Amino acid sequence: MGLVLGLIELAVCLGVFFLIGLRGWPGANDDCLDTQPNTCYCERLRTGKMVLQPINTWTNVGYMAVGLAILAVLPSLLGANPMAGPDLYSVGLGMVIIFLGPGSMFFHASMKAWGGWIDNISMNLFISWVALYDVFRMVHGSELLFSVAWLLVNGVIGAFLIAYLRKGYGKWVFAGLIGFYLLTSVLVALSVGGVHRDFGWLIVALAVFSVAFAIQQLSQTNRPLCFPDSWFQGHGLWHLMTALAAGSIFLYLLTET
Repeated sequence: MGLVLGLIELAVCLGVFFLIGLRGWPGANDDCLDTQPNTCYCERLRTGKMVLQPINTWTNVGYMAVGLAILAVLPSLLGANPMAGPDLYSVGLGMVIIFLGPGSMFFHASMKAWGGWIDNISMNLFISWVALYDVFRMVHGSELLFSVAWLLVNGVIGAFLIAYLRKGYGKWVFAGLIGFYLLTSVLVALSVGGVHRDFGWLIVALAVFSVAFAIQQLSQTNRPLCFPDSWFQGHGLWHLMTALAAGSIFLYLLTET
């Protein structure tokens, strides 16, 4: 059932993507184009094409593949761990990972302000999911309360970013959520609430994320790894590597006893 939901989600997202893209991506341009009109996030824009940044757009397939893979293996997993088998937590995690793909695609294909908002929201949906999952495992909260808390947190963040994303607050909100997740991970390491996990896969995820972040920073426009007309795009590599990091977090959560 989880895989079916994931495929439906992906079909709807991609359907909307192509529908809006074929209409020419209406809306105001992202602020990035004010300072870097041709090479926002390094890749040169293919003006006149539906997808303005093909490498930075299509590398998002990594998120979709990882999310679908998680949903596909869930029925074969057994155990009391909510991530070991189809459950709201595990199916939801697979689906938010899938949404990271279309979320970023909307931005890099269109370079519109609303695309940047969706991109940022998709990242927040994922990191807030795993952070709140830690919290609710430690306090033994219900799935219903988890769902309400997750929707409330992201509803407030989404409304805030509608007004302030153009002021650059989006990256700071995401950084704050990462800090919150690191804090919950430390509490889990201290066995708060009786939660026990093997931290090997989390270390892998953090290592991959750190390298991906460094590459992404060095690949910004006018920085050492920026090659606007090349098939190599550091930001595209960031997409692929962070997709692997997300999959590693799922494997980490599977180790809970």
